[in-house]
Amino acid sequence: MPTRTAETVPIGTETTSLVPPTSEQLDKRQAGSPLPRPAHIGPRGFRISPMSAALKILAATSAALLVGTPSASATDVKLTSSGLLQPAFDRATPNFVTTCVGGHIKVTVRGGTGVTSKVDSRSSVRGSLTATVSLKPGRRTVVRITDVSGTTTHSIRCLPADFPKVSSAGTLPASIPLFGLDDSSGRSRADKIMDSYAIIIDRHGAPIWWRKETSSFLNLFATPDGNLGFGHSGGALEIRTLRGTLVSSLAPAGGDTDAHEAIPTSRGTWLMGRHISRTGADLSSIGLGTGQKVLDSDLVEINSSGKILWSWSSAAHLATSETIMPQITGSGNARVVDLAHANSFQEDGNGGLLASFRNTGAVYRIRLSDGSIDWKLGGTTTAQSLSFLGDTAITAERHLLGQHNVRLMPDGTITLLDNGSPLVSQGVRTARPPRALRIQIDPLARTATLIQTLSDPSVTSSPCCGSARLMSGGEWFVAWGGTPYVRSYDASGNLVFALKYMNPARFTYRATPLLASGITEASVITGMDYLSK
Repeated sequence: MPTRTAETVPIGTETTSLVPPTSEQLDKRQAGSPLPRPAHIGPRGFRISPMSAALKILAATSAALLVGTPSASATDVKLTSSGLLQPAFDRATPNFVTTCVGGHIKVTVRGGTGVTSKVDSRSSVRGSLTATVSLKPGRRTVVRITDVSGTTTHSIRCLPADFPKVSSAGTLPASIPLFGLDDSSGRSRADKIMDSYAIIIDRHGAPIWWRKETSSFLNLFATPDGNLGFGHSGGALEIRTLRGTLVSSLAPAGGDTDAHEAIPTSRGTWLMGRHISRTGADLSSIGLGTGQKVLDSDLVEINSSGKILWSWSSAAHLATSETIMPQITGSGNARVVDLAHANSFQEDGNGGLLASFRNTGAVYRIRLSDGSIDWKLGGTTTAQSLSFLGDTAITAERHLLGQHNVRLMPDGTITLLDNGSPLVSQGVRTARPPRALRIQIDPLARTATLIQTLSDPSVTSSPCCGSARLMSGGEWFVAWGGTPYVRSYDASGNLVFALKYMNPARFTYRATPLLASGITEASVITGMDYLSK
């Protein structure tokens, strides 16, 4: 049997459950204390606590908390602005944002005689410096600070008045240099998302790029050629440069474009989703009567002109009885039942497509050649269902509840966010805290084995949306869907980065690492400079 590591558990042994500290613990910010390490759940459910010294909380009132401290030879230097500087100042942090009341900010550098600083192209000043800089939203000023430890450069960018307020602490792992998110707020599926922002954030939690979206924007991601994809429910997928230039606009012919997912293929085509309406549906098998108006999910492959090259219909391949969490919008004659709700998919490179459907509580492997289903993970039991091992405390129908963001890993395992959304079945209501899962699929043995879970005790529910990405170094990056929390955890489950929307009604559909070549911190900053001219 292979040796157990911090981030994996051999198939057939116990599951490792990584439980980080609560947000309340992180917010206490007790200087000089390490983050609590996770507890591990043994094969009989015993809680094995790590050494007590590791249970102290990592925090500090400045970025020395998680982003490191200057060298011992560095002088004590403080940089402040008239508006709140975010994140907290640290010499190791290059980018900051602030508010600009009246179209200007006052920048102050406090340091001794061994410190020299300058603002933009102004003359250098020895010791402390105060300067007033005119700034409009999106523009930035640059402060350079020099002391015996060297020179550091810090950018302070002005936020728009309606930009969502966030707080952050810690530093993302090197495997996540940047991430993108959409700024959404609570709404029903039929509503439009107004006054939303596409946002790119750096490793220290500073927004360094944004673009206002006034339509149904839902999904921001990087394309392989270094551009950005903007999903719009009911509208086209837009591909834009970092300067905002429209490169292409893509939408499948017919139906209502579904913005949950868009995947470029190696063939130069795109895999996308669309909603298909139909009437007269018999939903008696799920207790919703006959003659109903429903939404089905189609998966399509399109070329650059929107021509459909391949399609797959949930109505043709999924039985109505597989819907365990129907979403109902409207009432009376306007009532619509969303039966499947595709929210993520990915080619597996071996003739198959992995696809997650929220409302069936299941992930399927679809054969691209003929559309047949090879296996089903979670949901109701069908002839294609895999046996789910290692999750014995949960009944068969409840392994996955409202899951999102299924992804195939290089080692063949799959990851996803299990939202734990409420399910009512036979009069019993089931809901649980969300968790990130890593699962080993054995199609020959017809088994799915849970080999890793990650949960956060401060996140007790996840009503919708979300993402969970397992990075190359074993780190997890999770947007706890429907909540204001975006967080990263190291390979042992320690919380190392936390971003929080200050308005609890705000959340992001996904938080996506931006790993494409061509999308670097420097190119993103240059793009934002252009957009804010």
